[in-house]
Amino acid sequence: MGTICYHTTDNERERKCKMIEFTKELSDKMEANLSSFSDEELAQKFIGCHNEIEQGKRKNQFVRPMLNLTLSDKEKIGNTVIYIAQRVPNLSKTKLLKLLYFMEDYSVKRFHTPFLGLPFEVWQAGPVIKDIFIDLSERPIILADYIEKAVNDNKTYIKPKKQFCDDEFSHNDIIVMDDTLKRYGDMSATDLVKLTHQKNGLWYKVCKENNLLERFNSGCTNNSDYTIDLGDNLSGCSKEFYEEQLSFLNGVRNYGK
Repeated sequence: MGTICYHTTDNERERKCKMIEFTKELSDKMEANLSSFSDEELAQKFIGCHNEIEQGKRKNQFVRPMLNLTLSDKEKIGNTVIYIAQRVPNLSKTKLLKLLYFMEDYSVKRFHTPFLGLPFEVWQAGPVIKDIFIDLSERPIILADYIEKAVNDNKTYIKPKKQFCDDEFSHNDIIVMDDTLKRYGDMSATDLVKLTHQKNGLWYKVCKENNLLERFNSGCTNNSDYTIDLGDNLSGCSKEFYEEQLSFLNGVRNYGK
């Protein structure tokens, strides 16, 4: 079984509140008159609340691996991280995740093709590839052969484990990485997160459409299952070409299942 990472959500908190309310109700009634609950009623209430909480945990847990990645995918992801880490000093986990998003966004806008072609979920700190986040947060699996991690002041920093290999990269891919790093490489992780939150961006659009802004700002949750469609930045033939390229890439991945 894969490593599991739990994130508390609104629904899980609500279920836990139900259990707390019932426990208080039970305590009050026991103090007044224990016989007010039948054995069957007690059993049904406890089993129902327990099942709700366990179902909520299973629904919101992150089990690795989740994406169906080919060997080429892993090579490209790993060497992309190496390329970034060799050029960006003190590369933090958050900064890396944002740079990956800006590379994908730039590739789609300029060449109308996916760069990694992986789903970016809408989280409080901007767009995130969930599997990469988990890999960087725990013992790496996808990136095990490519990076080393160091933790300093509760922040995770990434260092390359070996030299960059360009076997999985086109000429356009190199342009995407170089141009992205030239533009964003010297910016802080905090500033990159703010850029992804701009009102004219896709992250903000998805948040607005799905009422996520209030939940993020209130601290109720820091993640969601909603994904960003980078094709929304395109139209006409450009959008159609991008969607065909992404569909082909996912088809190759599904073929390997």
